[in-house]
Amino acid sequence: MIETIERELGTIDILVNNAGITRYIPFEDLEAVTEEIWDELYATNVKGMLYCARAVAPFMKKHHQGAVVNIGSIAGQTGLGSSLPYAVFKAAVHGLTKSLAYALAPHIKVNCVVPGAVATRWWDGREEMMRKLASNLPVEEKISFIFENEMILKKIEEVFSLILTEIALKCEKSAYNTKIEELSSFIL
Repeated sequence: MIETIERELGTIDILVNNAGITRYIPFEDLEAVTEEIWDELYATNVKGMLYCARAVAPFMKKHHQGAVVNIGSIAGQTGLGSSLPYAVFKAAVHGLTKSLAYALAPHIKVNCVVPGAVATRWWDGREEMMRKLASNLPVEEKISFIFENEMILKKIEEVFSLILTEIALKCEKSAYNTKIEELSSFIL
């Protein structure tokens, strides 16, 4: 796949590692954290990011530039979230980001975006839980509309995409190789 992208587009400048899954499990219910759930969340939330970064690294190194933006979570910093495994593996993403930054320096910048509670399909039917968690975050903003080029962006996916683009552009210009960006929670 990576070879096809480079052949068709000429280069790979930025990788946004955004894949992530969760399972809603009360924190106190350790018995509900089965090996299957643990392995599934680890494979997607951590291993997938490593494998994607490993796949693009040779192409970015060949061009002596590139940026990897991993999507972490405030859960990885606070230890709170949809489940214990999710919080643990998002903390692992933050550690992976730092280690990749050392491994891929100096030409490839590696950064991590750490959003708060983001209103996505994962929260459908759990809006009250999201609001409760969001109220405990260090920074909380409620965003109704974001104006960009005279357009009103109403969908969280559009808001998140705008933020990722901004972070990715900053990564390319950054003098630092690792930066973990904490973003406010977005509740629409």
